[in-house]
Amino acid sequence: MSLLTPPLYWTAPRLPSGDFSPEDPLALDYIGQQVGNWIWPGFTSRTGRAGYYMMVCYGLKKVDELLGRHGLARTDDNRRVWFERFERIWALAICAHYGGHIPKHEAMRGKNGVTRMWRTHRGDTYPIAYTLISRQLELAGLGAYLTSLRAHGLVAKETLKPTPIGAQLAARMWSDDGHLDGELESFVDHLLEPGLERAPTRHGRQTLASLGRRCRLGRITERPELRSKLDEHLFGERRRRPKALAVLPEMARGHAAAWAEGVRDMEGLFTGLRDHRWGRSSKALVHNARAGIALARTATVLRVAFDRIYRNLVEPYELTVGRAVSAVSGDDLQDAWAGARAAWDASPTISARLVDLPVHGPAFVRAVRRAGAGTPAKLVEATLGLHDEVERNRGRSESWIARSPDRLVLQRTGWRSWHDDPHRWVLSYKHGTMSSLLMDLGRLQAGGSA
Repeated sequence: MSLLTPPLYWTAPRLPSGDFSPEDPLALDYIGQQVGNWIWPGFTSRTGRAGYYMMVCYGLKKVDELLGRHGLARTDDNRRVWFERFERIWALAICAHYGGHIPKHEAMRGKNGVTRMWRTHRGDTYPIAYTLISRQLELAGLGAYLTSLRAHGLVAKETLKPTPIGAQLAARMWSDDGHLDGELESFVDHLLEPGLERAPTRHGRQTLASLGRRCRLGRITERPELRSKLDEHLFGERRRRPKALAVLPEMARGHAAAWAEGVRDMEGLFTGLRDHRWGRSSKALVHNARAGIALARTATVLRVAFDRIYRNLVEPYELTVGRAVSAVSGDDLQDAWAGARAAWDASPTISARLVDLPVHGPAFVRAVRRAGAGTPAKLVEATLGLHDEVERNRGRSESWIARSPDRLVLQRTGWRSWHDDPHRWVLSYKHGTMSSLLMDLGRLQAGGSA
């Protein structure tokens, strides 16, 4: 790898708002992510493995040491380039440990890339500059976890360096390996050396496989002291927890209590928190639960309404407005909207919080108001009006469905992500991701009890 590798840059989202899913006709993914940030602040839909918090902190620490050792500029551009190399080496070591067959519970971001390389380069050395994952800096470990690492004070906000707390975490990388820690550090240093193009399978007494066994994602579950310290930092009742993250200890306890009782869905969790099922919930947590229920139920009905209208347009490509109204006239949709609107009215904060979103939130609030009591004609008007606003917010001159006073015309084909159950939420609020993270940290058990 050349020391003169040109700087790499983050890929910008399609909109300044962070609307990363412009193929979603009602922008529900975006809105759900924003509400998910109220519920689980400091985490994203990609931060589901505890081991990555250790790996990124350790990798950034090693990269900074390398830049200093070789007299290279300690810039974030250089740190990104060299962290990419570190992450490929880390993934390669794990792949070596599993002989090219990485199990699902140990899969890292880029599993397919490293296993593909492993199958095509058998021997005593392996290339380091292979493709782990496309857009690695955005989609692999650093890009996926950086926001969370900074929110929790593990990586500096102004530069790509671990904070003192992050450095303490990084220093524990091999702390359970006794006298082998020096040998493991030496192997990593050797693999990061500028000019080394192929990774040897052995360095002194250590092998790539032995390195991989000790740095795999799942190993944190075998290190109770380390796991406890990370859990305490992320979810514990620590004194210096930022105010923006204050709800996390209570949210984690509630999730664990729900899981222990077999509650696996987000609606069951929110309903239980709202109703104080697992102990007295704080006012902030009750507001979050009510807001989450209100948004999920209204969003689900509007999504089902859009899909039924769209599906009826697929073959003829044109419908009368009356036919569209008939498509959303089922009793199931009317009943679901009645419950959704009741939940909306029971949330004292949902409208104001959505209006404050940089984009799409105000349009969603207008759609709920436009739908009123949820008559079929009102649902059609509210759903298509929301879609029109979403497309305009994305800078598009045409919606998927063109409207005149009495007709609808399909202008964009190919949508097949049907959702037809108005009582099954379309929003998950990171539930699966957070369940995975809490399981890694020992708060949830795979079998169900906490």
